[in-house]
Amino acid sequence: MNAESPHYTPLHQLIDQQVSRSPANVAVVATDGTLTYQELHERTNQLAHRLVQLGIKPGDVIGLALDRSTHLLVALLGIMKTGAVYLPIDPTYPPARIAFMLTDAAATYLLTSQHYQDQMAGPAVALLSIEILLEEAVHCSQEVPPCTVLGRDLVYILHTSGSSGKPKGVLIEHRNLVNVLISMIAWPGITAADRLLAVTTISFDIAGLELYLPLLVGATVVLADTPTTRDGKALLKLAHDQRITMIQATPITYKLMLAAGWVDRLPFTLLCCGEPLPKDLARQLLPRCHALWNMYGPTETTIYSTGKHITNPEEPITIGFPIHHTRVYIVDENLAIVPKGGTGELAIAGEGVARGYLNRPAQTRDQFIEHPAESDSRLYRTGDLGRLTTNGELEYLGRLDQQVKIRGHRVEPGEIEQVLLTQATIRDAVVVARADRSGTPRLVAYIVCPSPLPESAFRAETSRWQAGIKAVLPAYMLPTAFIQLTRLPVTLNGKTDRKALATDPALTGSVATQASSPVPSPLVTITPPVQSIWAKLMPRWYIRRSGNES
Repeated sequence: MNAESPHYTPLHQLIDQQVSRSPANVAVVATDGTLTYQELHERTNQLAHRLVQLGIKPGDVIGLALDRSTHLLVALLGIMKTGAVYLPIDPTYPPARIAFMLTDAAATYLLTSQHYQDQMAGPAVALLSIEILLEEAVHCSQEVPPCTVLGRDLVYILHTSGSSGKPKGVLIEHRNLVNVLISMIAWPGITAADRLLAVTTISFDIAGLELYLPLLVGATVVLADTPTTRDGKALLKLAHDQRITMIQATPITYKLMLAAGWVDRLPFTLLCCGEPLPKDLARQLLPRCHALWNMYGPTETTIYSTGKHITNPEEPITIGFPIHHTRVYIVDENLAIVPKGGTGELAIAGEGVARGYLNRPAQTRDQFIEHPAESDSRLYRTGDLGRLTTNGELEYLGRLDQQVKIRGHRVEPGEIEQVLLTQATIRDAVVVARADRSGTPRLVAYIVCPSPLPESAFRAETSRWQAGIKAVLPAYMLPTAFIQLTRLPVTLNGKTDRKALATDPALTGSVATQASSPVPSPLVTITPPVQSIWAKLMPRWYIRRSGNES
């Protein structure tokens, strides 16, 4: 790949190029107003100049806690144009979690709105009000600030759930993000005539596609406010009123829309992501939309790594084929290629592979490993189980560890268990994901107390545990049921037997308490024999290459 490839051009520069092609097109629509491409360009430049005046320089980390609004896009692009790195934070996160993320990333500022400033007072970083900054920026230049930013510079740090009890930051470079966006222009495809409905919190990596993909082609991004994203009828009305043609969401959002009475066929290209697409859901969506895509990718390989155009829900729903400049392998525990049709771990190489984890060199070495067959390339070990089908498609078969997906968010049950175990009234705790009657995964906590509690006492303790979780973890990590056990089941080798835990809490005979909130490996050494396997076994069936090779 030559140095002039768009994959080596920073994202904001590509968006600036689009401004010159369609300055009068509407770039963003939100509850607080509308901006054309030219207006967005000028305001982001002014904000960037103001941030530079405050001393922000390339490489600085800026926390960003804003709702979906025109201010959000102006802030994101303004930060990029200074060469700084943004740290996306859901404003509804508990203060303790926000403080950890800011400290972990060594953020110099936290940019938020006046609405959230009081609850952000705890972190030991300087608070910036987006409203005040934009007022001050009116007097700044509308030209692009002279800051040098390269494709291999960081664009954002995104924290994901960590099994150690603390979230871990993933380091994403401009080239990583640009690669997936350029790939999505090719397929599923987007044009200047499209209008994409953005429904995702910025703390979820797929928000990057919603916010930036339309801006690369002259299309419009329509930002739904938070109450609308939780209301199926409101979403349908907004989609109709705004003439939406493209939506990206997790299965739960589409289920909300269906439950709200979505019957008619609408001109939607739907991207389903975050967790597996159930056959029954695909069966309901296909007659109601223009096109349905099943997308897959961990945060560590930047939003999406593969995708599949779903046309027949009666066939197996796979995760399809790799996007451009991405290579996916099925390997065993020694990184040897698994024969076609066999199961193994999904390992991903290519332009989307992140720089690594923030402040976690050991974990980075364990999961971002040297590619055994390609020099100057790395493999990300996903921890996902998969296989290659007879027609060359990739099939996702679940996790190798305990990690789960709840409403599209990646959740390490161990992080919740660590919080529960800080409670004096809990001796042991295990958190698992169980599907409810609609097939939606939910978190269930199995609790062992020092002494068994009567039902009334257990329910009272449950309320205190819920409060403890809410104080440090996001709402989507709150279990929806708590089950009391006298002891945890164990396997023959003494490990907790998660499979033996009851599937349906309502059938256990234990005390189940519904939560009050809404549904909210060691380093592998590559030995010469394994390297020789990679050198000899290079048929096309175990690896699908997409796009121009670098």
